[in-house]
Formats: sequence, structure tokens, C-alpha cells
Amino acid sequence: MLAKLRDSLPRRKSKGSSTESSTPYPSLPPSQHFYEPHQPIASTSAELMPAPPATPPPELTQEELDAVFAQQMYDEEEKERELRLAEDEKIVLELVERERAEHEREQTEAERQARELEEQLFDADLRQENGVLECELCYGEFYRGEVMVQCPECHILCRDCAIAGARVAFENLDASLPCLADGDCGSFYPPDEARKFLDEQQWARLEKLRLEADIAILTAEGLKMCPFCPYAVILDDPEATELDCLNPDCARRTCLSCKHITHLPLSCAQANPNPFNRLAEAMSEDMIRRCPNTKCLKPFVKTGGCNAITCTDKNCRTKSCYLCKSLIDGYSHFDNGPCKGKLYKDDSVIASVKQVRDQGIASLETEADRKAARRLQVG
Repeated sequence: MLAKLRDSLPRRKSKGSSTESSTPYPSLPPSQHFYEPHQPIASTSAELMPAPPATPPPELTQEELDAVFAQQMYDEEEKERELRLAEDEKIVLELVERERAEHEREQTEAERQARELEEQLFDADLRQENGVLECELCYGEFYRGEVMVQCPECHILCRDCAIAGARVAFENLDASLPCLADGDCGSFYPPDEARKFLDEQQWARLEKLRLEADIAILTAEGLKMCPFCPYAVILDDPEATELDCLNPDCARRTCLSCKHITHLPLSCAQANPNPFNRLAEAMSEDMIRRCPNTKCLKPFVKTGGCNAITCTDKNCRTKSCYLCKSLIDGYSHFDNGPCKGKLYKDDSVIASVKQVRDQGIASLETEADRKAARRLQVG
């Protein structure tokens, strides 16, 4: 057959010749073939041949159909059973949580009742064993373990009544805390008793009032201060005209009248013959303040800002009011104190300096000095 196919193929003509060659294409030996000769024919035949019909699935018997249906029903029942179990479990958990919460409430209520009963028994034991103390102002009953205050006259007050008395004293700027029992006690609470019922802020205010009272007493007794340093001393001689500063860093002797270095035997007018200069110094002296802390007494002058002054000494830092020169515990002094609304007002200071200037002008002898004094700026 292959021989017939080769014979039927056309022969190629040689170049330059019109005649057909009698020699056919030589055949390659089978060892040099790229593929078997029958392969293209077989593949072409396979493409042209129709595909064999699909094999139909085997038909199930009735028993097999019944088994499949039974399995489907079983699966559906299992799903429904799992859903019911989950719902039942959720309901059970809710019931358990509700019972647990109810049990905790009952336990808490039982503990509260037990505590109340214990407190009642404790109170009864205290009343039976120790008795109660009665406040001699409000007549309330208090146990001995509670804070009670006793004055030197043995009057017993509760903490609230003692604080009420302290507030009255603070409003009156009184450094002593009087006992209010009976109205005619007349005694005052010592510091150890006052510390029992005063808080930190109230205690600080009491200390401030006591310090101001001490300064007032010392001033009345002859407290004199060096104009060049914080040194101060009480002079027993009311006729003394000079002050010897014992501060080793200062050690100046000053005139108590003009506050200058001693000028004896000259008088103040002779030592400083220019009355205009004396007036200017008097006006400056009127603006000088000293730290109200008796352990400091550092002089200072306010050049700006508010009237709440803090001592510049790092070991002091005492706060005072530039207007009234009193100790303060904060800005509340300018809210409801004697200098209410005057945190930034210098009217009283300016008025005081003007008064010193006007008095000095009246003492000047020449019109030239009086004109020069009127030009002195105040404020």
C-alpha cells in the first residue's frame, strides 16, 4: 500500500529540463524516521471518528433508593436535634446565671444584715462597758473612741461644735480658739487640742493669725528693725535713739528717727540739711514693706504685679498682703477678706504716700522746695 502511495505522488522536475525525471525521491531508512508512518494516519482517523456514546449511570434498585432516602432523613433529624440541644443549653445557661446572681444578692444581703447586727452588738457593748460622752453644746451622744475636744475647764465638745467655734474666731481674726460650752467658759483650746479637730488649711490659718498677733505684741513692746537687714530687737529703753545691729553681715548703727547711719551729735535735719531729700526718703520709706515672718523681716518694695507678695528668701517664702501688711494663706484674702477685690489695686498705698508727701510739703520752708516736692511722682 505504501508503494502505491509513493507511486501516486508527483515527481519534481529538474531545473533547465522540461522532461520529468524518472528517478523518484529516495526513501529514508526507518532508523532515520522522525515518527512511525502510521501515526498521522491514526491521529487523523481518531479525529474523524465520532466519540463513543456516554455510559448511562447505573439504575438504583428500590432498596438502594430507600437507603439513600433514609440517610437524608437521618441527617435532617440530626441537624434538628443539634439545634434543639443548643437552644436547651442556652436556656440552661441563662437559668444558671440567673440563679447565681440571685444567690449573690442573697449572700450580699445576708452579709449586710450580719454587719448591721455586729455593729448593733458592738454599739451595745460600748454603751454597756464604756458608756457614751455627751457634747455640752449640741447635747449629742458620742462614744469615747470618737474625736472629742476638752478645754482646760474640762468641758467636752464634739468635733463639729469645736470647728464651728474655730470658724467664728477666724472670721474675727482671732488667734485664740475659745471654748463655747455654757457661754461663760472663758478658756481657750491649747495647740494640742486644736490639732485634733482642725484640718491642714484651718491649722495654717490659725498659725498665721498667731504670728500676726505675736508681731503686734512685739511692736507694742518696742520691736525695732534694722533698715538695712532683717535684724530686729526689742529695746527696753523707750528713749533710745539709735539701734546697734548685731547681724555680723550688717553691724550698722542707725538712727531710729531718720533710718540713716547714725549721725550723732548732729540732728537729723543737720545731718541731712536738704528737706526735699528727707521728704523723698520718707515717701520711699512709706512704700517699703517687711516680711511679716518674725524670723525673716526682709524688706521689699513692690514694683508691679498683684498685691499677693511672696518673700524672696528661699528659706522663708512667707505670703503677705502688700496693702494691709498681714499674712495671707492665698488669694482668698482678696476674695472674702479685708482686702476684697483689691488684688491689683494700689489706691490705699498711693493715698498713704500722697499723705506723707503733703505733710512734708507743709513743713518745707521755701517755695522752690515746695514746687519740687509737688513734682514728686506717686504710684
